[in-house]
Amino acid sequence: MKYKEGEVYYQVTYVDPAMCYPKIETFVFVGVTHSEGGQDVWCFQYTDGYAKFGSVLKNKDGDRRAFLATKSDLEEMIDRHALDSLLKAATMRRKKKNERP
Repeated sequence: MKYKEGEVYYQVTYVDPAMCYPKIETFVFVGVTHSEGGQDVWCFQYTDGYAKFGSVLKNKDGDRRAFLATKSDLEEMIDRHALDSLLKAATMRRKKKNERP
């Protein structure tokens, strides 16, 4: 997926191995930077800090919290398909509930 600066993305993770209970964080993509080792790092800023202060890569003031993603972390970052993940988790919870004696 190609990430666009200023666009909103969601990080969907699960708190259980059966993937029944999703946890969603909302971020704004602010750009690609480089680690000390020279590897690309995708910078996703928390929405509250971005809304108040702008990009952490362009503004030194304000809330500096960001999620710095390596290439392997990017699979957790999705755009408008967050609803699909929520629906899948709801289906998994229903299946789990129906399997109980």
